[in-house]
Amino acid sequence: MKTPEEEFYGDPGPHPFMEALAIGTLVGEPRRYVIEGRWVSKKNSKEILRRGRFGCRFVASSHLYRRWEREAAVQLAGQNGGRPPIEGKVRVRLAIYLDKRQRTPDRDNARSGPFDALQRAGVIRNDSQIVDDPLLIFRDEHRPRVEIMVEELVGE
Repeated sequence: MKTPEEEFYGDPGPHPFMEALAIGTLVGEPRRYVIEGRWVSKKNSKEILRRGRFGCRFVASSHLYRRWEREAAVQLAGQNGGRPPIEGKVRVRLAIYLDKRQRTPDRDNARSGPFDALQRAGVIRNDSQIVDDPLLIFRDEHRPRVEIMVEELVGE
């Protein structure tokens, strides 16, 4: 017996993504990375700077964020093991573990720093390659960190 949806729309058949995932052609071997230390927001950590003594003012990421990004890129590059950057589309899964004093960030803001660190470390060529990016936010007062799972999408 068919449901009303099946009678109206017909049988859609298997979903192509699930079918490709089942035979292993869509998603490459996942790479796991961990950035140890307290996560720092990119967009909420801004400074107003001046070019030279009398130059115009401009807005830049804070010293604290720039230091976090440098340290994160060093950690990621060490974990990458000299592999070349991924050239195709990727899915990046993020799990951010905040310490107990940090406010929960908005989801877009939470993604931008780790994505830029992945690009700077040479894990991916450009953060515009990221097509899917699930994000989980947890609390861990003893070991704040960012865990990243990068999966290359082979079928794209």
